Amino acid sequence: MIIKAFNIVWLLVIALFIGATIFVTIKFKNKEQITKDKFMTILGISNIVFFLLYKVWLSIDDYNFVFWKELPLQLCNINMFLIIIAARSKNKFLTVFSSYVAPLGAIMAMTFAEPAFTGNSIFLLRNIGFYGTHGIILMMGILLFTLGYQKPSFKDIIYLLPALVVISLSAYLVNNLFGLIVNCKTNYFYTCSPAGIGLLEMFWEWIPLEYLYLLPASVIFIAYICGLNGCILLVKLIKSKIKKA
Repeated sequence: MIIKAFNIVWLLVIALFIGATIFVTIKFKNKEQITKDKFMTILGISNIVFFLLYKVWLSIDDYNFVFWKELPLQLCNINMFLIIIAARSKNKFLTVFSSYVAPLGAIMAMTFAEPAFTGNSIFLLRNIGFYGTHGIILMMGILLFTLGYQKPSFKDIIYLLPALVVISLSAYLVNNLFGLIVNCKTNYFYTCSPAGIGLLEMFWEWIPLEYLYLLPASVIFIAYICGLNGCILLVKLIKSKIKKA
């Protein structure tokens, strides 16, 4: 059961979490809002606990573990906390950020996994932790849409881009502060030159400056939002025509 991006095991893992998302949506879609909030909170807190246990395991596994490099400062891991806050507070800024960034970030993390998490058995505990936590992040990001927390709109671009700047820049500054305090070179993709991810390496050739080299990604996010909302509008249009027929 070797897992690599897009092989049968990888596809089954993605399908498992998509299937779980569909199941939860069907089960909770018509429940009261307080019930939805409780479920999202419990699932989110459970994932944080799972994340902590997974990091503890990495520290005793043969993985090259450095505590300061394992803090939840990646954009997808930040969403573990923000999704819970967004679901409880209904804050538009956070809801838009988490609903769009969490699924995309989780899929990218699982697709472009570090060497320790690809090309080996899915049943390694570090792989169960890595794909499990990211799978739940993917699931919860989609649930923000399907359970009614976030209604897709092209206007979301107005919220998403400032949210990306504020949250990613804050993580960048905190990450570098830790680097100064503990004298440890961190490996978050937006605080060092990229390695192994072709798209990011191309950005780095254009803008060889930490953090700023991700500026072209804003164009991708805009296209991502427009594409997602375009598909949703198309589905709604088809449904309305079927009902009229």
